[in-house]
Amino acid sequence: MTDAFHGRTALCCFLATLLVAIAIRSAAIGLLRNRLDEDPDSYAVLAEQIARFGTFGFAADRPTAYRPPLYPLTLSLMAVDGRVSRAAVGGLHIALGAFAAGGTWVLASRWIGSTRAATCAGILVAVDPLLINQSVLVMTETLATALVVAVLLLADAWRRRPRVRSAIPLGAALALGVLCRPTFLAWVPCVFVWMAFGDSAASWRMRIRRVGPAAIGFLIVMAPWWIRNAARFGEFIATTTHGGYTLLLANNDSFYDHLAARDENSWDASSLDPLVRRLERDYGSNDAELDRAHSRLAWTTMARRPAMAVWSAARREVELWNPMPRAVEGRWSSVPIRAGIAAWYVLQFAMAIRGLFALRGRSQAWSAWGPAWALGLVLVSVHSLYWTNARMRAPFEPVIALAAALGGLGACRPTTVRDTCSTTRRSAVRRSAERRGLADG
Repeated sequence: MTDAFHGRTALCCFLATLLVAIAIRSAAIGLLRNRLDEDPDSYAVLAEQIARFGTFGFAADRPTAYRPPLYPLTLSLMAVDGRVSRAAVGGLHIALGAFAAGGTWVLASRWIGSTRAATCAGILVAVDPLLINQSVLVMTETLATALVVAVLLLADAWRRRPRVRSAIPLGAALALGVLCRPTFLAWVPCVFVWMAFGDSAASWRMRIRRVGPAAIGFLIVMAPWWIRNAARFGEFIATTTHGGYTLLLANNDSFYDHLAARDENSWDASSLDPLVRRLERDYGSNDAELDRAHSRLAWTTMARRPAMAVWSAARREVELWNPMPRAVEGRWSSVPIRAGIAAWYVLQFAMAIRGLFALRGRSQAWSAWGPAWALGLVLVSVHSLYWTNARMRAPFEPVIALAAALGGLGACRPTTVRDTCSTTRRSAVRRSAERRGLADG
């Protein structure tokens, strides 16, 4: 009776989390629906080109690899008469937001072992200001966040039962993440290392067998993009031809001079336009070569001004984790709203740090959270070089919510993490016994 009661309670909490996520995103999209007509990164344009002409490009006769393909491909599936409607984008983002909140709930219930903490984590994702803001924009953050949750769920399933049929989907999900957000390419080897060395007693042959199926799943999903790029552009393009520009955007003389002047106003990126146009004239017909030219110029600037390169990297880290959103183009312009959001994130970050301390000395718990921490390290590392702002951390918000739930609720129950770890150890012992043929049945 008690188990049935707790089961019903957990189900009600899970459904409530989904309803909150759906309701808040529906309200936000309804109130700010005009923002869905904006297309700052041309993803809707790409989706409509795919729907109309079957070409991933900004024109029917000009294929591109400038943007990652997954998000526009997804939008193109919902196009009607070659057009992507507000309703289609809004519906997709509501569904993805609900999945992210619900998936975070499931992860918290497994990693923390508390229905209260699981509900707290799920609600934190459901009402997260940054995620809600991105849900009303035609941009990749909403899909990327859902994919992060999917990867963590699949990684946890593999950790519990490391089999081929759970490893292949994990690798495939990682590939989808890369096709949505190229930054995730640096996450892939981290997850593979976690898979290989999760069992310290495993032989090298066993380590390869643990990672191999995931690598196969990754390659199967990535291969069409690589083959397409090789056929279209005559060379291997791993992700996109946009990385060089974002590297240059973060490392150029104009931006460095702005930082050196201690100007508190936002840097005007349009000051870079003359340089970009000159490079486009020189390399415009070859996107891959233009990408390399952007990268070369950025690295040259960093080598010529190393002190400013270090200072700009530090500033980017501050921007990445800044709790207060900047007022840009009329958004987040209300000081009380921005202050409230800042207070929200300061409290959440404080609880997340407390959650980290709750995991001290618990190696099994750290192992379970391994891919999540790896993603954080990847974001910190990549965005120390590439252009960044607070929205770049959006896919990491579910992990912050999980740590905050542990710090705020899970850490109040000292047995929570310990019990979860004990269960993990018992499962590991049982699997080991099964391999030796000593387990019953």
